[in-house]
Amino acid sequence: MISDTIDEIARGIARYHGIHRYFHAIVATHSYGLSKPDPRIVDIALELLEARSRENIVVIGDSVKDYELAKNAGARFIAVARDEETRKKLSNLGVEIVSSLNEILL
Repeated sequence: MISDTIDEIARGIARYHGIHRYFHAIVATHSYGLSKPDPRIVDIALELLEARSRENIVVIGDSVKDYELAKNAGARFIAVARDEETRKKLSNLGVEIVSSLNEILL
C-alpha cells in the first residue's frame, strides 16, 4: 500500500478500514521525502517486498494523482469512486471504476 502521508497515518488508515491484512508493505510517501505521482515510491515498495518487476503492480486509488502514479510507474490502475463527484472526475480517464474496495478485495 502506498499512501501520500506519513507512516503512522498510513498504517492507521489501513487498520481503520480493515485492509492492513491485504498488504505486505505499507509505504508512506512523506516518510521518504516523496509524494504521488513520483514513481520512485513504487520502486521503494518493490524493494520492501523484495520484488524486481513492476509488471504485476496494480494501483488502486481515488484520485487523478493516483492515476498519474500508475501511469508514471507503468502499472494498471483501478479507480475507486465512492461518490458521483469522484466517479465523474475519474470516468474521463478511461479506466476501470469500482464503487468500493470490497469489489476488488472480496
